[in-house]
Amino acid sequence: MLLTLGFGACTAEVDEILFQDKNASISFAEEAYEIDEDVDVYQNFEVNYSTTSSQAVTVDFDFVSEGFENPAVEGVDFELLNPTKTLTFGEGSYKNAIRIKVIGNDTVDANRQIKIKLKSSSANISLGFANGLKSEILITILNNDIEVDESHPLAELFGFYTEEEYLFEDGSLDPASGNSLTILPDPEDDTQVLIMNLWGIGEDVAMKASVDLETMSMSILAGQVMFVDPQHGAAKAVRVFVADNQLQADFAGDIVCQIDEDGNITAESWAVLVEAGAYGIYEKTILTKQ
Repeated sequence: MLLTLGFGACTAEVDEILFQDKNASISFAEEAYEIDEDVDVYQNFEVNYSTTSSQAVTVDFDFVSEGFENPAVEGVDFELLNPTKTLTFGEGSYKNAIRIKVIGNDTVDANRQIKIKLKSSSANISLGFANGLKSEILITILNNDIEVDESHPLAELFGFYTEEEYLFEDGSLDPASGNSLTILPDPEDDTQVLIMNLWGIGEDVAMKASVDLETMSMSILAGQVMFVDPQHGAAKAVRVFVADNQLQADFAGDIVCQIDEDGNITAESWAVLVEAGAYGIYEKTILTKQ
């Protein structure tokens, strides 16, 4: 539209130079995607046809499981909802999608992975971009089942939570909150738990907390490193408080939390701090049991 308005009769010549048919491609919109293992989860994986032509075209795809330690199995872990493994882009159509349904279970198993790979097209159009980028998509089905030893003294706390953080300055909900985390047993101490993905730092990072069910309290242990910033160094979860109208950081004090009768956990004021300053300061954090 801009070329037509600005250059008039020159548009066709410019288009011919910049958008020749040899530049046409078919590609996924994303390179990787993670899906929770829940019953009846449906997911569309967008495939785009980039061309200036209105020519109709078809593209074949398939699932690739080789090379994965825990491959996802069609018919066991997921179901293809497309009628065939061929996508058709009709004349003047530039978007389509591969649709799958996740098959959930109650088994504690590892995350499973599968690739969807574009294989060939009816018009011999390039699949993906340079070096095959986006000619395939990696799908990870995330396990959401936890094996709970009911005899464990802290068994009632294990499971999935939604985390909401309220900003220190005005008590408003941090729009970046709402991530999911998991509480698991600490294999080294049955009076402690491991909090995975606190503050969205990743499921592979464990924050230790001690628990006292008699007082329905939990304490995130002081001095734990959440991540290391390449510029600012170690970022720690730190208890904070106000004294003499000044915000103070207590690097030696645990972050104390209260547990309600429904298993929800509320943490006192805390912050994610490095020597240079704070990434976030929170008046309270609520972990809602799922």
